[in-house]
Amino acid sequence: AANAGNANVAADEWQHKQKLAQIAKQKKMQELQLIQQSMTSEKVEEMKHQARLRHQMAVAYKTGDEETRKKLQRRLEPEELVKR
Repeated sequence: AANAGNANVAADEWQHKQKLAQIAKQKKMQELQLIQQSMTSEKVEEMKHQARLRHQMAVAYKTGDEETRKKLQRRLEPEELVKR
């Protein structure tokens, strides 16, 4: 009889963990949807542009083009740092 009780407790714990995992997954999906909705096409394009600049900077670094690398690095710095 004790084994049956332990089995029920284990099953209940498992179900509870599954339910919490499902709730967390739904919350993460809702957050992701909210982020996607808040991103305008301008922001998306800006992020793509920055990714291209980072790639160009990496290529310049690998090829030893220090001047181009520094120029790209300055362009990628946050505006707060540039104003100082």
